[in-house]
Amino acid sequence: MVSSVDSLGRPVTVTIGLTTNTAGEVVAAIGVGNGPTAILDTLDVAVNIEQSLADLRKLAQRGER
Repeated sequence: MVSSVDSLGRPVTVTIGLTTNTAGEVVAAIGVGNGPTAILDTLDVAVNIEQSLADLRKLAQRGER
């Protein structure tokens, strides 16, 4: 869970986790504030996590993190 702000600058909580869809498959989901939850493409999530980790490693090597 992370904190962010919405388009109007109001604080919101962003939660990402795993759940099951109506077919019983494990899927990734994201919830923003008190709004609806969206199901994410699991492959896209994995690729985004991998890229984020690579970016953090680059920043750490440059001493920026």
